[in-house]
Amino acid sequence: MASLDGELWRFNFVNLVMVDVSDDYRYLLEPLPSECYPVIKQQLVPAIVANRHLPASIEADGFLYDWHEPSSDAFDDWYVGMVRADLTVDLP
Repeated sequence: MASLDGELWRFNFVNLVMVDVSDDYRYLLEPLPSECYPVIKQQLVPAIVANRHLPASIEADGFLYDWHEPSSDAFDDWYVGMVRADLTVDLP
């Protein structure tokens, strides 16, 4: 009889690490490696949502979605760049 071992949830969920990239825009800096930014929050989302509807599935109070970087390995974290909403300017 076959048995299942291990952490099967890792095949169904992605750990999103939301990082604050606001200083890149404020000071016109070159991008840093994703793991060098301050972490805003982490969130587990279903892998199907992350693969198809990532920007719509992300919420962080006071921040707006900028970019995301999927991992090359299915088990690694995905980094999501977020910009503080108060840095944006409404154009007429």
